[in-house]
Amino acid sequence: MNDTKHVWVKDSKPVGQIAISQSAGEQERFAAEELASYLKRISGAAVPIVRGLPNRERPSLVILDASQPANRAFLDGLSVDQLEHDGYLIQSRGADVFIVSKEPFGVVHGTYQYLSRALGVRFLDYGAAGEDIPRASIVEHGPVSILKNPRVPYRGMQVTYRLARIDWMAKNGFNWTRFGAAHTLDWWVRKLSDIAPEFIKRGIHIAFGHHIFQMILPSEKYLEDHPEFFPLVDGKRKSRAQFSWNLTSPEVMQEVIRRLDAFLSRHPEIEALDFWPADGQADITPEEYKAVTGEEMPPVGDWQDKLAGTSEWARLGDPRKCKVYALLTKQVAEALAPKHPNVKIVTLAYADLSQPCPEVSLPENVSIVVAMYWRCYRHGVFDEGCPYNEQYLQILREWRETNPNLALHLGEYYMGMTCHASLPYPILTTLFREWPKLLDMGIQGAKVHTGRDADKVTVPYNINYLAFQAIVWDDAATTEEFLERHCRDFFGGAWQEMVEMYLVWERACQDAEHTQPGIYDFHRMFTDEACATSRSLLDKAMQKTDDPKVLHRLSRLVIVVEYTRRALQLSKPIRERHDVMMRGEPTEALDRDLIPRLQDMVEFVQRMQELDLDLFGHPTHGDLLQPGDVEIRRNRWESELGKLMQADWIRDEESPDILQVALERRKEKE
Repeated sequence: MNDTKHVWVKDSKPVGQIAISQSAGEQERFAAEELASYLKRISGAAVPIVRGLPNRERPSLVILDASQPANRAFLDGLSVDQLEHDGYLIQSRGADVFIVSKEPFGVVHGTYQYLSRALGVRFLDYGAAGEDIPRASIVEHGPVSILKNPRVPYRGMQVTYRLARIDWMAKNGFNWTRFGAAHTLDWWVRKLSDIAPEFIKRGIHIAFGHHIFQMILPSEKYLEDHPEFFPLVDGKRKSRAQFSWNLTSPEVMQEVIRRLDAFLSRHPEIEALDFWPADGQADITPEEYKAVTGEEMPPVGDWQDKLAGTSEWARLGDPRKCKVYALLTKQVAEALAPKHPNVKIVTLAYADLSQPCPEVSLPENVSIVVAMYWRCYRHGVFDEGCPYNEQYLQILREWRETNPNLALHLGEYYMGMTCHASLPYPILTTLFREWPKLLDMGIQGAKVHTGRDADKVTVPYNINYLAFQAIVWDDAATTEEFLERHCRDFFGGAWQEMVEMYLVWERACQDAEHTQPGIYDFHRMFTDEACATSRSLLDKAMQKTDDPKVLHRLSRLVIVVEYTRRALQLSKPIRERHDVMMRGEPTEALDRDLIPRLQDMVEFVQRMQELDLDLFGHPTHGDLLQPGDVEIRRNRWESELGKLMQADWIRDEESPDILQVALERRKEKE
């Protein structure tokens, strides 16, 4: 490589240009526009975008999709044959710099990485407050040669709607999004066409469905005309959890396939279709088992006796239901393959459907997601002696052995699942410990669940998502290496205190015997001392910087730590109440003690909402700010707390409108 210096802007005037081919695709055009936009923000100069690559008269930033045959003539001398998946190449060639990938996402992501690696732009959080853009009248750099391939082809994020998050995904390496989980197919027919273009121009692939069964044949549309499509539940025809339909009806699967075929035909942008049962668990009848398998239903067996952990979810599987689900998946995949050969049909291994059915060979157009639900993050999946994770390892090995030719992905909850109530989830140590072994096993990626109100809970959880990307793009080998780079980039001169703060979080988790997500067990993975040390380090960090962006970032962490401190005061009482309730014993005395403890948290969250600083979102409302009865929790904690406060045994002792009382008290203090 020569020692040519690439100069794109001098004295705030453009010297070079951005070049794309005449046949440039949508992603190349978008990448060029983004590159020009950031160059202007850096320097104030409007670097032109030109179409046509031969006879370039000015130094050029050339953006090329190497998968397009028309572009091959311009790739001589570039190591394109070394690119894998949607990896990218940033390469000096004479006076030019080429940004190249074999896939559209790699073209866009590679452009952002050029801005980051060559020009010092940082994309660690959403929007202007989360990005750092250097200002200079001269934009230049020396020769560059960067070839980066991801270690896995699938890096997905769940249910993304907000444009700021879509941008952040593309800039940080997420190449799939997954829609669904709510509404019906008819609703999505109208909405998906409006949302999809923002992903397509960034090269982000679209998976659709999630827990889709109830979406395909909604009872409000089908029940009146086709009651036979629905099972008998408590003597009435209606939808149910998991297998929503009456599996004895021969017309049900015909209608399911017809609906899915029509939907995919309407939306060619969908590249993966989730054939996932409705959420929850429910029994199937012997008649349904026989209708699907042609066999009599065997006894349940002893699989339930092998469960471990605080939840029965995703612990091995009921082999009878696993077989039914496998056969339904095979039927749908084979029926859709002729008209939609490039669409993957995704099956979900979760709850009591976790294990494969060795008797059913799934077709090649199927891929698998194993939901790592209620796992322990004190330990890695391969750590011996962890009763929670040993079962996940067994499940993964069985899927790998029984379906070696199918893509196997993880469904991960790097935000501790929704029940973790927006509290810190320090899992970096385990991520870096277990992913090398997962890669050796042949895991081809992960679908990262973000939970409800995902855009509000970026402060405690985005660092986990960024660590995942650092691992699968091979940008960091250890927690410490990742944290130093991240904190230097995001917190400037306060980086050392922030590295130590995150390591305090990590030690809090690693000092636990085991962990399970949720407020019930949060006190096992975090301590008052960890909160106090975190706050002290944040105070020191804020004394070391005058940068308003860094102060903003630190302030948001102060809010999370203060929220965490209050939550710790509730964790043990909520666990105690839950255990008493599960034994069928009365909880009134515990509730009397717990409700006053909620007062400080109620006032704190209410104040954050008033200031538009709610960093907690709906998960908090449903799982923390009420006495913890998961059977009755709802999305809004106000209604549940209000119901509790109006209970006969407490109505005379406490105000039923605790929110109004808290607000009035705060106003009096002011």
